[in-house]
Amino acid sequence: YPRDRTRAQLSSLIRITSLLVLPITLGLGLASGPIIGVLYGSEYAAASPLVFVLSIAAFVDTLGTIAENALLGTGRSIQVLILTGLQAATIAIMSYLLIPAFGLIGIGYATLANSVVYAVVVSAYLRNRGELGLRTIRAPVALASASFAVAGAFLALGWLNNFAMSAAFLAALVVVVFTFLTDRDRFILKDALKGVFKGEKT
Repeated sequence: YPRDRTRAQLSSLIRITSLLVLPITLGLGLASGPIIGVLYGSEYAAASPLVFVLSIAAFVDTLGTIAENALLGTGRSIQVLILTGLQAATIAIMSYLLIPAFGLIGIGYATLANSVVYAVVVSAYLRNRGELGLRTIRAPVALASASFAVAGAFLALGWLNNFAMSAAFLAALVVVVFTFLTDRDRFILKDALKGVFKGEKT
């Protein structure tokens, strides 16, 4: 059935993307201090917690964008317009509440809240229509949530403030991510890579 095929394809795409994007976004968050230092100087080092929070938002946004493209690809632009309005309202309300309470990092919290609300709403919509299987993406999303939470706690405690510790944490995460990839996930990835390389040759 077309809907079953759509659900399987969309769920697999979100699952694989979440596993691949997780180490990248978390790596950027962990490396935010050195990156800011190189680009802007040590006087802006205090902005690294904000960048870490924004790296979480970037991860969530990636998954939300896939779901949004699924809506656009099936001609549901009205739903996307409604969701865009929800985003605008969420970011405005969260910014009003969080920036006075937390200062600069409140911008990051507001952005993250907006990303989470959008992803949850669009995922719930697709699930209720039978186009997204939450069981397929539950484990990768749980892994991402735990990884960002542990990394955030370690950063707050100062345990990941050096390159060796951060690299070891990321290496361990990559190993865990690899174990989460099923045989079907690996087959899809290999097939996608073959398509990319064939496209470059032609």
